[in-house]
Amino acid sequence: MVVCEQAGQGIDWDFLYAHLIVQLHWSWEYIDEYMTFPRLQALADYWGGGALPVVKLEELSEFEEGL
Repeated sequence: MVVCEQAGQGIDWDFLYAHLIVQLHWSWEYIDEYMTFPRLQALADYWGGGALPVVKLEELSEFEEGL
């Protein structure tokens, strides 16, 4: 599963949220309140990239810089 196919394409937030909801049984609101990029990276590292969609770290960094 891929959230971003090419650099600069952006993150498919709906897909990412849906995947976290299905995998972890969380609500949209819970993700909004508690999910951070470091936590997302920790989950991806733990799961070995298999259960969580691939999000390129450089794209997350570019997004964070824009905040």
